[in-house]
Amino acid sequence: MKHYMEERICLIVDDEPGIRKYLAVVLRNEGFRCLEAESAAESLRILRGCRGEIDLMITDIRMPGDMDGIDLANAVRNSHPGLPVILVSGYTARDPEGFQVVPKPFTPREIVEAVDKAMLVPAGNAR
Repeated sequence: MKHYMEERICLIVDDEPGIRKYLAVVLRNEGFRCLEAESAAESLRILRGCRGEIDLMITDIRMPGDMDGIDLANAVRNSHPGLPVILVSGYTARDPEGFQVVPKPFTPREIVEAVDKAMLVPAGNAR
């Protein structure tokens, strides 16, 4: 991964604490500051509170609640069009059009490569 001159912030959204911690460790090793949310609703509250300071979102597709990760990604695309979103999932019944998907289980290298790609490609143009 390319190390960035300024600190980058990643919001990790997953209902499984172990996955959030795993992603946070990988990304912190790459120079990111990580924020964590266990649901789409919580992540949207964090996004509103950070007022454009978040540089990347990684979200699971399958989560409990009213919004899954695809719904969240689409909402973020509308409210924060420049924010790259990576989806991770062991299974999806819907095609998350226009978003990069990293299948679970993933290695640190796979997630780092996805982050590199997401940070270089304008949001909404992944694939």
